Amino acid sequence: MKRVEKFQQYELRFCRVYKEELQEVINLMTVGGDKPKIESGDFEFDSAEDLFNYLGDNGADQIEISRSRPSVSLTSRGFRSATIRSYGSDDVSLALFQRVVNALRHCERRTPFRAQPWSVGVTAGLTLLAGFNAVNHGKSWASVPFICLAVFSAGLTAWLFKVQGRRDTLFFGVSRAAQKSFWQRKRDDILVAVISATLGGILGVAGTLVTQALSK
Repeated sequence: MKRVEKFQQYELRFCRVYKEELQEVINLMTVGGDKPKIESGDFEFDSAEDLFNYLGDNGADQIEISRSRPSVSLTSRGFRSATIRSYGSDDVSLALFQRVVNALRHCERRTPFRAQPWSVGVTAGLTLLAGFNAVNHGKSWASVPFICLAVFSAGLTAWLFKVQGRRDTLFFGVSRAAQKSFWQRKRDDILVAVISATLGGILGVAGTLVTQALSK
């Protein structure tokens, strides 16, 4: 006869975990001076500071902080969630599990638009609808808004396919306050993309109008 192992588990979906939360988890899992096992990527770290230096402000999507007695672990393998798990059925393990969950629960985010199962269907459908209306209006000014909408929604659909594999759960070695905002990190890329898309749209519409004028 063999005892069946029961475990407690909590999924942190689409989370961003920073230095202060990781430090709190490590402190919680340090029992009687015995520190937890700390791993990220292909490395094992002797201290929290070594982990923070490795993670930096770019972050990593793979991490494991664990201990056996009491049995609690925080694990992420690069998917859309991190897992907090306890295999211990004793009160100490269960209490530690709940404290780790409480320390990280606020790091969860809402499911982003690009990760919604219906997002690609909506943008692809919008592309087809706009294209159909553009064709129905023929060679007239009324078709221009539908052409622009079709180009925009087609580009959005392509972007959604491109970012499907983006890292959604990340762990950073800097504090939440020190982390650069999305705009600070991506400003130049966004401006280039917007300017390129605008110029492309203008040239596309201009080309369509010139072609229509010459064909008359």
